[in-house]
Amino acid sequence: MSNLNKNREKISEALQAAKEITKLQKVYIHPNRKLSEKKKKFCRCVLHVAKNNPRWCNREKTWNKKTLDGKIKKDPRGKCYHPYATCAKSVGTTTGGKSCGYVFKNQGSIISKIPLEELIAYALLNYDLINKWASEKNLPDLGTILSKDNLDEFFLRGYLSDWYSKK
Repeated sequence: MSNLNKNREKISEALQAAKEITKLQKVYIHPNRKLSEKKKKFCRCVLHVAKNNPRWCNREKTWNKKTLDGKIKKDPRGKCYHPYATCAKSVGTTTGGKSCGYVFKNQGSIISKIPLEELIAYALLNYDLINKWASEKNLPDLGTILSKDNLDEFFLRGYLSDWYSKK
């Protein structure tokens, strides 16, 4: 085979690879999930707000604690926003109890666009539910998985995806 033919073959392979890459969908929410754009915006908002909260806030869910006279009590550790309430007010809707259909790990041509910090924040929002599931499956708890020394993004994505598909 001549050099010209080899080069043509390489170019053809590169073009085919480029076509395959353009078929990939980078998403927060699975494309088959039947949610309006407004509801998808709500779902993305929840992850963004949770990411901006301190970790203790999402884990403890210390938002909206009230004093005896009914005023919202400020936590001395800092601001703590309720992701679902904040986003419902900001976006003007919720999912009406439906699952958002988050994509935590890559699934064929569907690529998760959810950043690691939002993944961690969502895990902390669901800490108790996830740990209950993990205990039933004899899997490590979130505290172990999320420790700074032990954080494996690929494992966390699979772990959350498995839990999410079972909830």
